[in-house]
Order: sequence, then structure tokens, then C-alpha cells
Amino acid sequence: MSEAPTYPSLVESVEETVAATGERYGLELQVDAPPRLGYRSTILFLCSEAGQYVLKVVGTGPEPGLESTAECQAFLKETGQPVVSPVRRRDGVFWGDVSGAYACLYPRADGQAWVGWSADRMRSAGSTLARVHRLPAESLNIANTAPSQEARSVIERSEQVDGPVDLRTAVLGDVDWGTTFNSILHRDYRAQNVLFAGEEAACVLDWDDAAIGDRLLDLAYSLVYFQAVVGEPPTVPSLRPFISGYADIFPLTDDDWSRLPDFLLLALYKGLALWSGLWAMTSSANTKERVEGWIQAYIALADTFEDTVEGLRG
Repeated sequence: MSEAPTYPSLVESVEETVAATGERYGLELQVDAPPRLGYRSTILFLCSEAGQYVLKVVGTGPEPGLESTAECQAFLKETGQPVVSPVRRRDGVFWGDVSGAYACLYPRADGQAWVGWSADRMRSAGSTLARVHRLPAESLNIANTAPSQEARSVIERSEQVDGPVDLRTAVLGDVDWGTTFNSILHRDYRAQNVLFAGEEAACVLDWDDAAIGDRLLDLAYSLVYFQAVVGEPPTVPSLRPFISGYADIFPLTDDDWSRLPDFLLLALYKGLALWSGLWAMTSSANTKERVEGWIQAYIALADTFEDTVEGLRG
């Protein structure tokens, strides 16, 4: 697929932000690579005598839930999952103000970005997600999210955005989603948020939206969007290693398989609503063209999920 659009920086002064970060964490820091500008965050790459770090900036004010999801990352690290635990500031918290920016410091993660599809990489990614889903979630103080809640949010977002295609999300309101809160969900588990060491998943990044809920929310989103932007839309052959790796660790029940098509449709519309919002807000003709290309490529999946699940299960 075409390259991702560029985004504005959320850091007004890199020099002042780096100096303030050093004060908050008791480190002598300097920039050692160009920043990475994302849809919702700006990443500064820093180093000191103690090691290499990334500073994640999400805006100018506190965002509810980020401290709890940082605690979740620390828990995942303690249980042996491939994540980096954020660094605590001198005042004992993970997230806080640094020169007018709301930010968190992380050790630099080992691993390489996605370099393309392979069965082994997909299988490892699937098994890594399953291991997270199998962990006990009761002790974590992070938000619960229900499928019905996600469906309402997607419907509302699609109604508020005038995108390039009509997203027929009303159908999501007719589904009996059930209520299950038994798994830790990443909620944006895709190739751009996983680093690899060879063919193995080495580090899962970006847990800011973590929640507790039905694992099918996470699994379905990953099946639809794991290679989004960096690869092609999913096909049954491309997804088989992922679902195989997942099921080896955390098998799907007959009920899971029967519900999966609805969850895939919910996941599809969740991503399409986000892309439609990006399409509507940008003034760049090039960005509009790229994002519309993504939307057109993925909207074609809407009527295929029964066959997809049948192919994956077979």
C-alpha cells in the first residue's frame, strides 16, 4: 500500500522539552535521531550515559487512563511479555508535564520494524497476542470495554464524519455482542506496533489504549489491520499463520468462531471510521488521495467475513 501521511509535531521546542525531561527523570539527555511524527503522538529519540530512550508526547494536557495503561505495561513486563516498561519520574509517576508537553519516557526497545509478510513472523505475532490474552486481568486498574460500547462508538463516529464512502455501520447496532471482560486488550495490535528479531516478535509497542474486554475485539482488529499501511489487505492465506499461532496458545471455541464474523465487521468499520476522520480533517490533497486508497481497498472486505472465517477455520 502507499506510504503513510505525515503529521504535525506536538513538541513546540525540542531543546526545552529534552531539558525538562532530563530534570523530571534525573538524566542527562540529548537527541540522537530525528523525531517520528504520528497521528496522535510525537516521538523523540534520546540518549544518555545510562542508555537510549524514547519520549512519547501525546499533547499538552493530561489524558485519562494513560497512567493506568503504563502500570499495565509494567505488569506485562513483569510477567515476561515482550514489552518495555516505562520509566518512572522522580515524582513516582510515569506520565506528566515536561515543558508544556504531556509525555512519558521509555527505554529504547530492541528489534526491527516490519519488513514484510512471512509465515513465521505472522505466527509469532499471533502467539504473542494470545499469551497476553491468557494473562489474568483482574488485578489491573484499566478501563473495561464492551463490544456493544465499541459498536456504538463506531456508529457515532461514522455519522459525524463526512468521509469519501458511505460506511453502513448501523448494522452493528443489530448484533447481540454479549459482555465479556476477561482479557487484556492491546486494541491496536498491528505490524507498526510490533518489533521483530528475525522471525520472532521481540517487542509490542503502544499500549496507550489498553483495556480489559472480550479477546475477540483484539483478535478481529489484528486480523483485519495487522498489515494495514505497511502491506496489503488481508486474505485467508496471509492470515492462516497468525490465527494458527494464536490458536496454538489460546484455542478458539465453537462460540468464538461463530461470533468472529461480526467482530471482524466491527473491527473493519472501526478502522474505516478512523481513516475517514483523517481524510476529512486533512487539507493535503496527497494525504486525501492516500487515505482514500486505504479506505477503498478495505471497504471491499465488508461482505467477505463469513467466507474468511470459514477459510481460517478449515
